[in-house]
Amino acid sequence: MKTARWLRIGILLLVALLAGCAGRMEPTVSPPAPQSPLSPVSPLPTPSEEVVPSPMPRATLTPPAERPTPSPPPAIDAAALLRERCTACHTLDRVEGSRKTAEEWDQTVSRMVRRGARLTEEEKRALIAYLAAQYGK
Repeated sequence: MKTARWLRIGILLLVALLAGCAGRMEPTVSPPAPQSPLSPVSPLPTPSEEVVPSPMPRATLTPPAERPTPSPPPAIDAAALLRERCTACHTLDRVEGSRKTAEEWDQTVSRMVRRGARLTEEEKRALIAYLAAQYGK
């Protein structure tokens, strides 16, 4: 029985001690709990609250920016090509004295390119068309 009495006295002293210290203790502030990437930013509405969706901005169709139409490349002057590029190896008399079909001119011009004449594919097509028109069969 004495033990129980001392136990009650000890508890009462402990309670009194804690009660006396509680008035002098500064409140502790715990740091906010870190939010996980999956935690909601705002609390979800309760079923009793009405959820009103926010208005979505309307998509507007705007015409694409006016692009300037590219001007066509300047037409290739096939006569100038003939004078500038073909006369590096032979005279114009050789060309002017020949009468060939477009296919034959294609073979001739292709052979000249293989021998070193410098023509782009576009220039080659223009030159063949010119030769066939001017010196064709």
